[in-house]
Amino acid sequence: MSNPVGKDIKAVMFDFDDTLVGTRVPIWRLHRHIAKAHYGVDLEEEILLKHWGQPIRVLVEHYYGATDIDAALALVKQETVNFPKKTFPQAAPALRKLNRAGKILGIVSASHLSILKHDMDRAGIPADIIDYIQTSEDTPVHKPNPAVFDPMLAWAHTRGIDAREILYIGDGIQDMIAATKAGMNFIGVTTGLATREDFLSHGSASIADLSELQL
Repeated sequence: MSNPVGKDIKAVMFDFDDTLVGTRVPIWRLHRHIAKAHYGVDLEEEILLKHWGQPIRVLVEHYYGATDIDAALALVKQETVNFPKKTFPQAAPALRKLNRAGKILGIVSASHLSILKHDMDRAGIPADIIDYIQTSEDTPVHKPNPAVFDPMLAWAHTRGIDAREILYIGDGIQDMIAATKAGMNFIGVTTGLATREDFLSHGSASIADLSELQL
C-alpha cells in the first residue's frame, strides 16, 4: 500500500536506523562482539531485543554490564567500522525524489554525529540534499518522548514550517508515538522490527519500504 506525501507537507523528516539504513542485524553482531571480547558476556537475543531502541548509554549498561559508560561508548565508536550497516537501495532514490519535489529533508537520530555521518557516507545517503540533521549531541531526550523533536521543530519554525506540515517516517512504534504527540504526521516503514499489523494496531499507516512513498 502506497501513501502520498501531499502538497500540505513541506518537510519530511526521517529516523535513520532501520529506516534509511539496515541497522539491527549488524549492530547486534557488534554488541555481541564487544560484550564477549571486552566484558566476558554472552549476549542473548532476548536481552538484545528487550533493550533495543533505548539510548546508547542505556544499551551499553544493559548489554555489557558496563560501569564506565564513556569507555564502553569509545569501544562502540572504535568497532562500528567493522560492522557496516546494510544499504537500503530504496533510500537514496526516495530522498532525491522528495528533494526534486521541493520538500525539506531531515534526519533525527539518537546516534552520535560522527557515527551518523560515517554511516550516511557508506550507505550512499546523499548528504548534500539533507537540510537538517539532529543527533544525540543536540538533545538528551529520546523517543517516545515527543520533546525529542523540540530542536528540529524550533529549526523548522524559523523556516515557517509548522509541526502539522511535517511528515516523520520511522520504523518503530516509539517513532510513531513521539511524532504524533509532537503534532506531526507519521508513516511507519516495516524495515525494522515493527510490522504492518503493529502500526495498524496503533492507528498508523505504513509502507513496506521507502520505494512506496508517493507524491
